[in-house]
Amino acid sequence: MIYPAPKPTRRKRSRKKGSAFPKVRDTGLTSWVVTQDCVLAGCWTTRRLSENDIDSAVAPSFLLRVIGGFWHRCWGDKTPMHVGQHRAKGAPDRNRVVCACQAAHQEYDEHRSRWYRGTRLTEKRLQERAHVLTAQYEAEAP
Repeated sequence: MIYPAPKPTRRKRSRKKGSAFPKVRDTGLTSWVVTQDCVLAGCWTTRRLSENDIDSAVAPSFLLRVIGGFWHRCWGDKTPMHVGQHRAKGAPDRNRVVCACQAAHQEYDEHRSRWYRGTRLTEKRLQERAHVLTAQYEAEAP
């Protein structure tokens, strides 16, 4: 008998290919959504989401300088952003996906509790936008 007894070795699990929830995925919709404009394109935000955002202090209009905040300019690739439940938790693509640049998507995923304070976009408005995008896609798709 060996003392101390050797610990059992773990077997490496093989990685599964594809989605864990294939029935709720719509690759056509998600690839079409990223061709649309970012949900924050041209919006005022109260906090800087990326280095591309323009500070209101250098805005050409006096009124814009008084309002304060940042003018959002997209940064990074456009990605499909799931509103509400995360995709990894089984959220369906239909009526749940809007387009967002990488900066906006990261802000939404990491700081959902302060998303409204920074952008003035509620979950309900994002959900409505997702419904509109799905309806447009279904009207355009053959």
